[in-house]
Amino acid sequence: MPAWARAKITMRLVANQQPRKIMKATVAWLGQLCPPTVAHRNQRRHGAPPYLIEPTGAQVQAALRALRPVPL
Repeated sequence: MPAWARAKITMRLVANQQPRKIMKATVAWLGQLCPPTVAHRNQRRHGAPPYLIEPTGAQVQAALRALRPVPL
């Protein structure tokens, strides 16, 4: 068995969720799952509050134009 393992967890937040609160709850939950013989370390890399955009808005339209097929 390997001596160590690593996992990267990413989350997409929805309206009214707070990144720090979600991180704290996730770390607590992982701590409950982890057996007492296993050490674990958690690092928060970055986070930002969620935001909403209109699916027909200018930002989405710009993204769709950028993703259009390119002729070969």
